[in-house]
Amino acid sequence: MGARGDRIAPRVGAPDVTAPSVADTWRARFSQGEYDERYARLRQRMDEASLDCLLVYGSPLFFGSDGGSPNLTYLAGYAPSVHGYLVFPRDADPTLIIFAGNHVTNAREVGVISDVRAARAIEDAVVVRVRELGRDGPKVGIVGNFGWCGASIPVEHYRTFVDAFGAGAVEVVTEWFELGRLTKSVEEIRVLREAAAICDEAQEHMRGLAVPGAVDVALQNRVWSLVHDRGGRTAFGHVQPTPMEHPEMQYPSYYPVGRVVAAGDAIMSELTAGLGGYFGKLFGTMFVGQPTASYSEMFHLAADIRREIYESATPGMPARELGRLLDGDAAKFGYESSSHLAGWSTYNTPPAYNPRADDSELDMPLTPGICFSVVGWVRTRDRTSAVWLGDTAIMTDDGLSSLHHYPIDDIAHATL
Repeated sequence: MGARGDRIAPRVGAPDVTAPSVADTWRARFSQGEYDERYARLRQRMDEASLDCLLVYGSPLFFGSDGGSPNLTYLAGYAPSVHGYLVFPRDADPTLIIFAGNHVTNAREVGVISDVRAARAIEDAVVVRVRELGRDGPKVGIVGNFGWCGASIPVEHYRTFVDAFGAGAVEVVTEWFELGRLTKSVEEIRVLREAAAICDEAQEHMRGLAVPGAVDVALQNRVWSLVHDRGGRTAFGHVQPTPMEHPEMQYPSYYPVGRVVAAGDAIMSELTAGLGGYFGKLFGTMFVGQPTASYSEMFHLAADIRREIYESATPGMPARELGRLLDGDAAKFGYESSSHLAGWSTYNTPPAYNPRADDSELDMPLTPGICFSVVGWVRTRDRTSAVWLGDTAIMTDDGLSSLHHYPIDDIAHATL
C-alpha cells in the first residue's frame, strides 16, 4: 500500500474562514417560537402522563463530528462534550447541567437554556435542582440518550435518583419522549433539506475522488472536510472497496483501515451529513470500471426494492405494509435481502422494519412529517458481496418523497 492520502489531489478552493455560514452552524438553529412549541407540546404530554419533571440525559454518539445527545439537544440546542442532563419541569424553566465547568459560557452561547450549571457529580446536581422546584414526592421521567441503541443513563445515576425520589417515582420514558418528537415541523424539515443537500454534494465529491490509488482513510477525510466547509457535521461515514472478482464485503468498514481503491473494485459507503442532529444519509455502491454480472444484478434488484417502496407508500400506511416489499425479487435470483426502513437519520428509533422491530414499530402509521431511511440491500447468500442503495425520505400528504437529489439508484452514475 502507498502512503495514505498521497494519491488524491487536494480540492481546489478553500472556504472563506470568515464566512458566518461556516463559523456559526455548529448546531442547527431554530426560532424561539419553534422551541416554545416543543416545550408546550411536551408539557401537555407530561401533564397527561402525570410526570412532574423529565431528566433528559445526553452524551456523544458514534465517531463523527456531530455532538450527539439527540434528545437533550432537541430541547436545549446544545450537546454536552462529556455528558449532562436537562432538568425539564412541567411548570418551570429548564436547567442544563453539564460536567465541564469551563464549558458553561459556551453552552449559553450555543444553546437556548439560560440556567446552565456545572458539576462533576452531575447526578447530585440534578437532585439538587429537582428539590429546588419544591415538589414533595415528584414523579420523574428519565429520558435516555438515544433509544435505538438502548443508550439510557449510567447505573450510578439511576441509583442516585431512586434513592432521592423513590423507586416508584422514577420511570424510564425514552421511547415515549422520542415518539413525541417523531413528526417534524416546518422548521425541522427545512433543516433536513439543507442537510440532505450537503450530503448529496459530499457523495458526489466522494465519487470524484474514488479513483484507483485512492485510500479509504483519505476518502473519508476529504469528504468530511467538504461537509464541514459547508457548515455541516457528520455522525459517521463508512467506506470500503473490495475487488468485484474476489469480493469480501457485504457491509463496509465502520473505521477505514487503509485499503487502496483499484480498478475492478466495488465501493460501498454510508455517508451522513447534517446540522445539529438532523442528517441526510446516503447508502451508496459505486464501481471502478464496469460492474460484473453479479454486481449489476444485485444493483438492479436493490434499486427495484427501493423504488417499489417509494411508489407504494401512502400516508397513514403502517410500516408493516412497506416491510412486505423489502425482499423484492432477491430470492428468485439466488440472493438474499437485508433491505430495511430505519428512522434514525433524525435520531429516532421508529419507524423500523428489520428483524429487531417489535409490533408497535411495525404497526405504527407512517403519517406526514415522519422521516426515515429507505434502503435496498441485496447480498449473496455467502455474504461475501452486496449492493446497498438508500436515502432519507419524508412522508408527505402525497406520499413518500426523498429529501435527496443524488441519483443513488442510477447504475450509470455509479460506474466510475
